[in-house]
Amino acid sequence: MIEAQLPDGTTLQFPDGTADDVIDRAVQQQIGSGSRPPATPASLLGRLGMGARDALVGVAAVPGMAYDLAGTGINAVTGGIEALGGPSIPRVRRASENLEDVADAAGLPRPQTREEQRVSATSRGVAGVVPTLAAGGLPGLPPAMATLLAGSPVSQVVGGASGGLAGELAAENGAGPWGQFGASILGGLGGAAVTQAAAAGGRLAASAAQPFSEAGRRRIVGEVLQRSSADPAGLAGRIATGVADTDRRLPGSPVTTAQASRDPGLAILESGARSQAAPTGAGGMSPAVTLRNVDAERNASRVGAIEGMADGGTPEGRGAVVRGALRDADAAMGARVDVAFDRARQNGGRFSIAPVLEEAEGALRSYQPANGGAGVPAELRGVVDDL
Repeated sequence: MIEAQLPDGTTLQFPDGTADDVIDRAVQQQIGSGSRPPATPASLLGRLGMGARDALVGVAAVPGMAYDLAGTGINAVTGGIEALGGPSIPRVRRASENLEDVADAAGLPRPQTREEQRVSATSRGVAGVVPTLAAGGLPGLPPAMATLLAGSPVSQVVGGASGGLAGELAAENGAGPWGQFGASILGGLGGAAVTQAAAAGGRLAASAAQPFSEAGRRRIVGEVLQRSSADPAGLAGRIATGVADTDRRLPGSPVTTAQASRDPGLAILESGARSQAAPTGAGGMSPAVTLRNVDAERNASRVGAIEGMADGGTPEGRGAVVRGALRDADAAMGARVDVAFDRARQNGGRFSIAPVLEEAEGALRSYQPANGGAGVPAELRGVVDDL
């Protein structure tokens, strides 16, 4: 193996027998013929320049993998040609090497000290997740793919940082390219896993603390109601409307959440809660006791309203008052039905009753003696005449 040491400390390796002109061209491409060494990042401006270099190389890392894969195949072919006695052919350089040349040409400084190299590797790892996060926000992307690419930005950023740092530490300890790559993968997975575990632990701790605060208990109840509701989207608005609509219940009559929202899913939930036995010492904290107390108060308000209608009279008198109220309500309902029919008759021209009459006439024909019938019943003839 032939090694060439560059001014910046980089070592290039070439297979034994590589022609000198090939080595010279590769070295010149690496350092730039006649170019001055990049400035060291001693100043703030220099550090900003080094950050720009890291961003350039880091953002292009993922797209550069496709370039490097193609280059590996080309280099394998050229190596085979040389092995068969063919001419020496320059190898395809890695995408990161080309980008480093671009940064050198722009005068962006390279990291010099070990601390700067570690910071640079971490920054490049963070910049490397930018294309993935950006791809996850593309319009029209399937939700599952968008979640995969950009569903956990914090974990991705931490994983990129830890992966870059792990690769740099592996290089400092003499690991080769594959060792550095493996260390980056393991470091990235480890950093992301630690972040996910910390987030899960935070959610678990918050959930465990919820029952011990008023806000937490309210949040738990809200989540249960949302899961049980037949229409969770408009549940909060329906509850508020039902609670405020006092004209639809007797004065002093309490209302449950299911009754206020008129939600069948919550009605089933409350029914199950009522049937449960109250735990010893639960008192008013038990849902079963609370719902039974509400039912008792509603029944008491009904009894009070009925007794108030009779003005303290006899049971027969109170019954007469109730029957009278029912008759009045029935008459009011009949009046509303009459109004509805009047409006239907006024707008009768908008609807065709021909299909109804055809069905009726068909029914009448089935009763004719010629068809084996005994004649049209008077009730049916009355219905058709009314139509």
